[in-house]
Amino acid sequence: MGPHHEPPLEAPGLTAGPSWPGVEHRHLASLAAVAEACSFRGASRKLGYSQSALSQHVAQLERLVGAELVERRRGRGAVALTDAGRMLLRHVDRILAIYRAAEVDLAALTSPGPGRLRVAVAEHLATSVPAAVLPGFLRAHPGVDVTLSGGAKPETLAGAARAGSVDLVVGDPPDDPGGFTVLAVAPEPCVLAVPATWAVARRALATGAVGDLLEHLPVALDPADPDDARIGRELRAHGITLKPTEVQGGASLLLAWVAAGRSAAILPRGRAGDDPRVLLLPLDGFVAPRAVAAYWLRDRRRSAFMTTFSELLRESRAHLTGPTRPLGVNTPGTDHFDLEGSQRGRLVGS
Repeated sequence: MGPHHEPPLEAPGLTAGPSWPGVEHRHLASLAAVAEACSFRGASRKLGYSQSALSQHVAQLERLVGAELVERRRGRGAVALTDAGRMLLRHVDRILAIYRAAEVDLAALTSPGPGRLRVAVAEHLATSVPAAVLPGFLRAHPGVDVTLSGGAKPETLAGAARAGSVDLVVGDPPDDPGGFTVLAVAPEPCVLAVPATWAVARRALATGAVGDLLEHLPVALDPADPDDARIGRELRAHGITLKPTEVQGGASLLLAWVAAGRSAAILPRGRAGDDPRVLLLPLDGFVAPRAVAAYWLRDRRRSAFMTTFSELLRESRAHLTGPTRPLGVNTPGTDHFDLEGSQRGRLVGS
C-alpha cells in the first residue's frame, strides 16, 4: 500500500485556484488600508466603507488571488498581514500609486486655466529654494497657480508624493526610491553661525580654525531637524563633542540667539539667512553636505511645469558643488579676506 498524502490545508473560504482578472481597485485599497491601520475598524474609517463591507473586500481579494492575506485573531481588534499579504502589499502600493498618478495627470490635462504646480519643499530649504526658483519659473509660466507646502520629515514629503497630493518634492532623497524618478542636485552645506561680536569668531574667520570653535564654544543644533543626529556623529568622528548650551528652539530662534551673542549654532546654509550680526563659517571637512533631490512619481507625466522647476532648481544650486568659503573681500590671486570690509552673514557664491 502506497504512502498516504494528506490534502493541503486551505484558508477558510479560499477558492481552489486564483482568478486575478477579477481583482479591483477597491480590493487593493482595502488591503493597503488594513495594513496601515492594523485593524478593519481603522481601515473602514479611512476609506469611508462600513467595517463589514471592507472585510468583504479583503475576503474577496483572498479568494481571487488564492491566498490568505490577513491573519484574523478572535476577540482582538488588531490584525496583521500574513507573509503572502506582506509580499502582495509591495506590489499593491505601486499599483495604487499608478492609479493616483493617472487621476492627477488626467485632472491636470482637463482642468481649465493655465494650470497648476504643487511643490513640497523640505523645511531646511523652505526659504532658499522658492527665492531662487520661483521668479524664473513664473517668468517662464506666467499665470500658473503654484502651491508650496513643506515639512521636516522626509517620510512625510514622500508620502505626500505617493498620495498624489503634490506633484514635486524638493528635499532629502526618499528612503525608498521605488516608484519615484529622482533628480539629484547640489547638496546643502552646513555652516557654523556665530555672533559677529565674538572676537574668537572673527579670528577663526581669518585663520580657518573652525575646529577650535566647535570644541570650546557653546554650539546649538535644531532638535526638530532630522539631520542633527548625523551632524553629531560626524563631529564625534573628528573627536569633537559639542558643549551643551541652554539655548534651544528651531532655526529662526537659534539665529536670534546667535545674533544676540548668546550661542553659536550649526544650521543648513539655506536656513542661516543673511543677518549682518551673524558670521557664517563653512564646515567643510567636519560635516558632509546634506543630500538634496527633486523627485516625483515615476508614473506621472512629467509636465512642462515640473521640468522647468526642476531644471531651475538644479541651475540655482550649481554654485554649491564646490567647497564653501567664508565671505570676505577676496583680492584676486591671494587668500586674504578683509573681515571689516565684508558683508557679514553670507558665503561666497551663496
